[in-house]
Formats: sequence, structure tokens, C-alpha cells
Amino acid sequence: MKLSYFFIGIILLHSLIGCDKENHRRIKYRVVSAASFDIIFRVNDKIFTKSGEAGEWQSSYRMKVGSPFFLSAIKTSPGFQLSILVYNEGELIGREDTEEMWDLIKLEGLVN
Repeated sequence: MKLSYFFIGIILLHSLIGCDKENHRRIKYRVVSAASFDIIFRVNDKIFTKSGEAGEWQSSYRMKVGSPFFLSAIKTSPGFQLSILVYNEGELIGREDTEEMWDLIKLEGLVN
């Protein structure tokens, strides 16, 4: 009897935490800069902001197919190039670069 409850519990747990990978993709946002920057990005209908120093920032998320992705950045101090990159399941799908201070760059689209 206890064994059957155990198997039912395993099946229920699997159905609750299972993620249908065919309907979701791993989206990675990446910012590379030799100067300070501010970014805005969107994940599953939520908007986030972040400030960064020279160097690299990246973060990845599981997002539903058909949902919008958005990453924008602005260089806030003099320096060299600022680049933003978006990857879908490890494949680069977009890149924007700027060397101008206060130049806003962005990447947006739908997860596919």
C-alpha cells in the first residue's frame, strides 16, 4: 500500500515540476562593455533594470515559445565598444554594438 502511494506521489511530482521543453527555449542575454552601462530586459512579461561596470554581464532564462524577448542598453561613461547579444538555445540570434556614449541600442523579437 505504501509503495503505491510512493509511485502516485512520484507521478504527481513529475507532472507538477515537469517543463514541456518543446514549448520553452533557453534565452540568454549578454552585455559586453569597456564602459559603465545601464540595461533593461524583459523575461516572461516582467521588466528588469540593471547597472553595470566595465566587463561582462549575462543571464539566461527559460521562456515560452512565442513570448517576446527584449534587451536594451545605453553606455553611461566614456570608453570603448558596448555590445548586446541574445542567444536562443546557445545560438546567437541578435547583436548590436555602439561606441557612442548615451547611444541606446536594443534587440527585441519573439522566442521561436
